[in-house]
Amino acid sequence: MKTGKLLKHLHRVFILIILIGVVAVSTSLTVDSPELMKEYRTGEVLLVIDEKLGAFVSADESDRGHKVNLFKALTDFQTQICDQNIQIDRVDSEFDVVFNQIVDWFYSSYVSMVDEIAEEAAGDISEVLQYLSELSSDIDRLSEDFINEDFDSAGIDDYDERTYRAELFAELSSMYELFIIEEFIPQRLDANEERINELTEVLSLIENERIIDSERIAGLSNMIISLVEEFAKTDQTAATEASSIVHRFEAELSLKRAWFEEHYFSLIDVIVNMDREDEFDNATVKNQIEKLSLVTQFIEDDAVVSFDVFLLVNEQIEQLIEEYEEELVAIEERIKQRDIAAANAAAAAAAANRRAAAAAVSNTSSRTSSNNNSTNGNNSSSNNNNTNGGNSSPNNNTSGNSSNSNSNNTSESTPDSTSARTNNNYPSISSNCREMLARLVRLEAPNEGADGKQAVAEVVLNRMVSSRWSHANTVEEVIFDDRWGVQFTVKDRIWTDRGNPSSADYAAVDRALGGSNILSRSYVFFNSRPVTQNDVIWIGSHAFSK
Repeated sequence: MKTGKLLKHLHRVFILIILIGVVAVSTSLTVDSPELMKEYRTGEVLLVIDEKLGAFVSADESDRGHKVNLFKALTDFQTQICDQNIQIDRVDSEFDVVFNQIVDWFYSSYVSMVDEIAEEAAGDISEVLQYLSELSSDIDRLSEDFINEDFDSAGIDDYDERTYRAELFAELSSMYELFIIEEFIPQRLDANEERINELTEVLSLIENERIIDSERIAGLSNMIISLVEEFAKTDQTAATEASSIVHRFEAELSLKRAWFEEHYFSLIDVIVNMDREDEFDNATVKNQIEKLSLVTQFIEDDAVVSFDVFLLVNEQIEQLIEEYEEELVAIEERIKQRDIAAANAAAAAAAANRRAAAAAVSNTSSRTSSNNNSTNGNNSSSNNNNTNGGNSSPNNNTSGNSSNSNSNNTSESTPDSTSARTNNNYPSISSNCREMLARLVRLEAPNEGADGKQAVAEVVLNRMVSSRWSHANTVEEVIFDDRWGVQFTVKDRIWTDRGNPSSADYAAVDRALGGSNILSRSYVFFNSRPVTQNDVIWIGSHAFSK
């Protein structure tokens, strides 16, 4: 029992001794070691500063709000340190270093944002100006190509010129439409407006975050204001240049449309004023109709002139085509009447020739009978005179015979070679040669009558069967023969529109082949003047010779 009490008492004494020792140690540290306590507090503060700076540096740079909060937490910590009256040089210096680093980061961030906006804007402005410059050069090039081509004397057959200029117009028009539709310039100008708003937001951010010093804030503000003014100025320059480009496009397109309008009306005038051979020239009229239809097709294909001009030109063309079609009907009727008249005249001439031939036979018979009667009469008189014994009778008989003989010689004449038809028995020719011969007749004798056209065809056929032209055995070989020089100067126009034969030309060829020939086979020349002096025959304006 006593032992337990003793132990309990000793335990209480031990605890008391420990407490006294702790108090003593604590008193010794507070009073006797102030430098040690200061070192402990400095290390603790510096450690916190490093931790907060590390958190700021490692934070995502795009998360500006988090960085701002970290900066504010550091400034709050500095305030707490100041409130505890911990005036430690090392701590103050460290705070200054950290704050400078953070302020520099924010300033660099502001400058980077402004520089990025300015650089992007400069690139866009440069692209806009380059684009406008290239457009201007393209307009100049297309305009010069359109004007410089030597196509001013354009005609209906100048397809290359019309097509080339239409392609230039289409290219210019496409460029203009693309420029308007893409709205490249307006988009770039809108982008600049957005950049101005971004700069304003940066300035507001600087003012709201209140991290950098006022001097730097003023410098950034001046930089942003200058950029805004520069953007506004470049926008105005680009807008002015774009407006100028639009006006140039419209002016050039208007000039090109005017050229095409004049060109189409000029083509119509050329077609209307095409030369015609005579009142029977239906080939030219058909050609006019065809070419007018081509002009309408040109306008539709080119799609250059306005719809109002198209209607105007098309209305004029339709009216002309209607007039020409009516004229074609009248020409065909005139040709029909002419052919009927020619056929009637040929029939009358044939009848006259037959009558002349019959009369010639009758006259020959009459002269033969008269000569026989005269001989019988003279013999009877001679016998009577002799019987009577007169000397004058022989003289009278001689005189009478002589008189009769002279009278018969004076009344006899050589018939004209065209007074009677002959049959030259030409070999048959191909349909192509018939067409070619009719075209030659058309070109060589467009204004000649039926006989004049037929005689020209017969000269070609005579050469085809002549031994003098043994090297040319077909109509085509005769027409294009050049052994002794060009024989027919119109040969190169045989297959042109001017060589389109009329029904009279075909009829002349068919008559020549049919056996009712005007010339004998020996006639192989014709010209406006006699080629030779061998039995020259004039038919119309041509001299035919052997």
